[in-house]
Amino acid sequence: MIPTLDLARKLIAEQFTEYASLIIVDVEKQGHDNRTYRLGRNMLIRMPTAKTYALKVPKEKELLPKLAKRLSVSIPAPIKMGKPSAYTEETSAVARKMSG
Repeated sequence: MIPTLDLARKLIAEQFTEYASLIIVDVEKQGHDNRTYRLGRNMLIRMPTAKTYALKVPKEKELLPKLAKRLSVSIPAPIKMGKPSAYTEETSAVARKMSG
């Protein structure tokens, strides 16, 4: 299933109820592996476009915080992990939005 804005809203409402009142909008430039949507002013939800890309989400949650400690620049790291649900078979991630 290809992630959509409507699917992102359903996933947030179901799994991240604390964010359900935040506005969710499309990000202008999309990547190939994920569809990304702004979640409020300071967060993003990233939803994999295929099962093979979904396998990276748990790895990112584990490795990006460790990598961030070793870098002199900021990188986004997932703060919440979504689970497969009735709406999607894939995992998803909520991350802090970076400026730029």
